[in-house]
Amino acid sequence: MRFNLLCFLGIFLTIGVFWGNVESRKLGTKKSFTGRKFNTLYKPVTINADPKNTEKCPGSSLLRLKTVSSARTILKNTGESVQTNDQRKNFATVTGGPLKGIYNYLSFTYYWASNTTTGVTGTTINKQGFPYGVRVFYINRKYKTFKKALLKEDGFADLVYLYNICSETNKAFGKVSQAFQKIPKAGMTTPVPLGVHAEAVNLVDSKIQYYTYTGNFENTRTGKKYPSSTVVLFKPDSKFCITQHQFNQTFSHLTDKKGRPLANILTHDSTEVKTAVCTGATSKIIG
Repeated sequence: MRFNLLCFLGIFLTIGVFWGNVESRKLGTKKSFTGRKFNTLYKPVTINADPKNTEKCPGSSLLRLKTVSSARTILKNTGESVQTNDQRKNFATVTGGPLKGIYNYLSFTYYWASNTTTGVTGTTINKQGFPYGVRVFYINRKYKTFKKALLKEDGFADLVYLYNICSETNKAFGKVSQAFQKIPKAGMTTPVPLGVHAEAVNLVDSKIQYYTYTGNFENTRTGKKYPSSTVVLFKPDSKFCITQHQFNQTFSHLTDKKGRPLANILTHDSTEVKTAVCTGATSKIIG
């Protein structure tokens, strides 16, 4: 009798754990949301910036960014991309503009093309592609878990910066480039203060403009989409650029898990989106 009861409990617990894992993979968890199971990568879009195709900004206040410079992050070559480890803390926050509430920083992800003439595949503004981009991912702090945020329209915020190639050296990008040079092979990591990442994209001011629209998260196993992200895509200008030398020095030595040259490009089809245009952002780096 005792043996049968123990067997029953063992089977029950096994089924419970298995089903819990299935549900986690369906919705995305801390373990899976940056991986292949759940595609939360910034989606490539086609933007037609003609004033006839843009709407009024949904918010009236400035977009406000704050970063604790000394906070520690780990930069990793995953073999598929280069990104910081997930934080889920208020080391950096963003609020205002089209956002409802305060959003806590999660991670940085970097995108680059195999060469500067290709552009980041799929991402275009007025048919122009970009060879390098940065995506900073935030979660609304009122939702305690990724799963809860995923089911809410105001669950996440994506801040996207797209860069061109120019002739003037981008000094703020220099420390990011040095960090990349320390992780040439898949699996390699290096500690980098959060301020290094933040300073490299600290190009916002009260007059800068940005596009905003709703982004979708997609479960790559089921195909289900969740419209739970507000995307803020800063309009590229003369400040958003690095030199050809900086591009080559930073990205040319990176390799994937098989030792092949690594380029984290957005290869899936782009979607044309209806955007709103907002003006104004402030940035504060402290500590």
